[in-house]
Amino acid sequence: MGKRKILVIEDDRAVSGLLVHLIEGQGYDVQAAYDGLEGLGKTKTFGPDLIILDINMPRMDGWQLIETLKSSPKTSSIPVIMCTDRSQMKDIEQSLSLGAAGYIMKPFNTERVISKIAEVLGPR
Repeated sequence: MGKRKILVIEDDRAVSGLLVHLIEGQGYDVQAAYDGLEGLGKTKTFGPDLIILDINMPRMDGWQLIETLKSSPKTSSIPVIMCTDRSQMKDIEQSLSLGAAGYIMKPFNTERVISKIAEVLGPR
């Protein structure tokens, strides 16, 4: 079995770069997309085992994207962890009700990101 694949969909390139570097360092195959539409396309071509998704993005926000992913039989089983600076309980509840497997707030703690990925994907 090859490396597990993670897609980071985040419009802030500094945050995206940090996440990609952090996750690659854990032995995952990682790709990045910089808005929801690009993320949707890469989900189809890359076939990730997990998606880390920001909410506030241009062209298609994280909530629109997770709704699209969860409504398609081809992508509905891919777990999604929201990673956002939105800390209101209603934002967390909306994300979870749309099917998110987890929620990480920015600025994030690197250990929390790694442990949440391991929790969602299970042991390698």
